[in-house]
Amino acid sequence: MIKIDLNPKRKKKAIPFRKIPIPTSKLPKIGKDSSLIVAIAGISFILLEFAFLFYLNNRVSSLQEKEIQIESEISKLKEYEKKLKEIESLVSSLEQQKEKLLVKIKTFEYVAQYKKPLTPKLDLIVKNLPDGVWLENVELSFAEAKVNGYSLNPESISIYYKNLNTFYDTISFNGTEKKVSPINNIYYSFEFNLKGFKQK
Repeated sequence: MIKIDLNPKRKKKAIPFRKIPIPTSKLPKIGKDSSLIVAIAGISFILLEFAFLFYLNNRVSSLQEKEIQIESEISKLKEYEKKLKEIESLVSSLEQQKEKLLVKIKTFEYVAQYKKPLTPKLDLIVKNLPDGVWLENVELSFAEAKVNGYSLNPESISIYYKNLNTFYDTISFNGTEKKVSPINNIYYSFEFNLKGFKQK
């Protein structure tokens, strides 16, 4: 009996495997010297780490000391600032007192400067009082004067008016006012407004 293969398959030729050479490096043999080097390197690394930690510790301590110093300086500056504000407040108060004193000094100087010119005017007003006339109030300035008083006799007021008219250009007089005292005495009040003092 003969077998005929109607579907013949081509047999593929096997491709032979090629060996690719892989470069290999030979590691040095670890001997006694190599172990010593590794040990020294480890100890050196540990020592460097300890040295770095020691440096960091010292640095932190130094920074902490500086922080304490800065806080102390800040506290001192706050005290100085507080004292400065107190001094500024005191200076402001003294400046106000100074201004008040200057006003008083100017007032005293003004009064002292014009005291003498006013004194003769007051003397004239007082010395020219006739008998039976009493003054209640006198207001003086350089060119004017105001006189209030009373008398038991209206003719005495008229005489006083004439006396003052010698020294002042204008005297305003609205007449006398009749009044009764608590003990039923009759008297007359008056008011003179004197203007235009005649310089002599």
